[in-house]
Amino acid sequence: MMSTTSCRKILVVDDHETVLGGTTNALSQAYPEAEIKTATTAQAVHAHLSVELPDVLVTDLSIPEQANSASEVDTGIQLLCTLTETYPKLNIVVQSAHVKSLARLKPIIDNHQAGFTIVDKRISTTELLIKVDWALQGLIYTPKSRRTGLKVNPE
Repeated sequence: MMSTTSCRKILVVDDHETVLGGTTNALSQAYPEAEIKTATTAQAVHAHLSVELPDVLVTDLSIPEQANSASEVDTGIQLLCTLTETYPKLNIVVQSAHVKSLARLKPIIDNHQAGFTIVDKRISTTELLIKVDWALQGLIYTPKSRRTGLKVNPE
């Protein structure tokens, strides 16, 4: 079921150590040959991407801009806006408890040129791995509850 192509590069972003460790562990089991790196801030993500693009980025929305700053959903939203514009071929998985916040990015997600999937942190690891696999295949997936009745604010 999971793609196990060797030499995959995965970047996992979360400011919570246990979530970061759990996600990294699940990905390393599903993709044993993958090189998995981690970041805990938006600043660290930009530093990683300036050196090398991963095959997929798995990120939380609520992250700090830099070390010692507060985690905020707006930081993750701004990061996604920047990444989709700068790296249109980057496969992205958003793993967050704040998936409703992505409503304002609907046009950006719909027009992204690579895989973009959304995963609620409350779902199973199996579902997370499926969404990672879909993103690696270039698919765009948003939960059904997020596809209808969305209001996009002008900001």
